[in-house]
Amino acid sequence: HNPTLYLKTNNRQLRINSIQFNPIQSMSTVLSPPSTKEEDPVPVVIAGAGIVGLVLALSLEKHLGIKCRIVDQAHAFNDGVGAGIGMYPNGLRVIRDISPLLLAKIQHEGIPYRQRRWERHDGSEIMTADESVISDDSYAYNLEPMGIRRWKLQKILYQAVLKRGMVVEFGKRVSKAIPLPNNNKNNNNTQN
Repeated sequence: HNPTLYLKTNNRQLRINSIQFNPIQSMSTVLSPPSTKEEDPVPVVIAGAGIVGLVLALSLEKHLGIKCRIVDQAHAFNDGVGAGIGMYPNGLRVIRDISPLLLAKIQHEGIPYRQRRWERHDGSEIMTADESVISDDSYAYNLEPMGIRRWKLQKILYQAVLKRGMVVEFGKRVSKAIPLPNNNKNNNNTQN
């Protein structure tokens, strides 16, 4: 019995019938790096070369040794497109764990937040606060909240993905997911 998976994205609900789910034997199988013996690489395709897709690819490569293929329906990235976004200590830790050098490049292109201001709907000020007080000890760990233009962040992440030998293909999208045959000989609990 193949379960049906529903994904909700961009206010559309997608139904996927052809994915087989196998029980996870232990968390160590999920978190351990790949074995050193000769094996076929795990094929991973990431749909979307936005910030999340690029960070996911970098994290899989760093922590599990998996090189991903990334596809994006856009024809290219464009400089100067998009608004600014905020990056806070939790997100900056993720980047630092991938590479302290990558974090330094991102911080160089961003602008640290010094104060936070809360306003009413009419624009009148409710209060302001020093960001270093709000962000606890993030300043001590070089993880101070910052703002950065989205396109600059995406460009830095894209360059890091390419530098690590992964491929980003533009003008493509995932239209169908077909499950691979189960080649795991040690897993006798496969449910069909």
